[in-house]
Amino acid sequence: MQISFFDLVKEHENKYLFAANDYQNDNHQIAKSEFIDNRHKYVIEVLNMLNDINSSLEICISSIKQIEILPNKNWLNRVGLTPDRFVIYTYSCFTSLLYTTFDQLLLLVNNVNKSKLDNRCVNYKTIQKNICEDYSELKQGIKSIYIETNEIAKKRHSFIHHGQLRESPKMKEFRTVKVIFKMFKAPSNQISEYYQEATEELLHQMNKEYEMLKQKVVNIENMLIPLYEKKLQTIVGIDLSTEEYISLKNEALDFLDELHKID
Repeated sequence: MQISFFDLVKEHENKYLFAANDYQNDNHQIAKSEFIDNRHKYVIEVLNMLNDINSSLEICISSIKQIEILPNKNWLNRVGLTPDRFVIYTYSCFTSLLYTTFDQLLLLVNNVNKSKLDNRCVNYKTIQKNICEDYSELKQGIKSIYIETNEIAKKRHSFIHHGQLRESPKMKEFRTVKVIFKMFKAPSNQISEYYQEATEELLHQMNKEYEMLKQKVVNIENMLIPLYEKKLQTIVGIDLSTEEYISLKNEALDFLDELHKID
């Protein structure tokens, strides 16, 4: 089974952590420079980008759970929201996060690509143009996400730039029907049933969009492994197999163990 991109980078984080150009200071203590290595810097950059993507996906899941387990009515009343208003606010923020994840993925692709663009120039078109033709599967994978998130992008832009909240068809219908129900004093259980149906439809849509994006993001990340490893090999660092380095690494690990004991 192939190791995931995230797990591979985590392995490299530890592998290059203690690599350095000067091993010990005059007192034979662990010098600050021993924790600096250009490969480690690059690995940390990539790892931080992967963590940003994972964090956005985790918040998407939290958004779904917020709708599944609504805050109590007292809290909603204090912040001036009805349940359905809270739901569509959360849905709109969820939509923005989904699109943000795609943006973060493009930045990650740019960082591991051989010809790196200025981050301000990164978008779908510039990334597709900048990726070598040898990586056609990667280009196709990014194109697939771009197509799948096209509608999400429109809704996100409307929310961010024009303040237009995103609603599912059933929830939009419910908000209209709710006014009519109250006008004619319909039983409260009818309103609740309609609201429940609208919420279930919206949650189904959110889970569908989340699962689609997550799977495609993971696939793209794993396609980046050859590019990442190729770029890592071009970064100059010390020979990790020397006896001197191994001795230093063991000393550093012992030092960190002692620090943890003090904590």
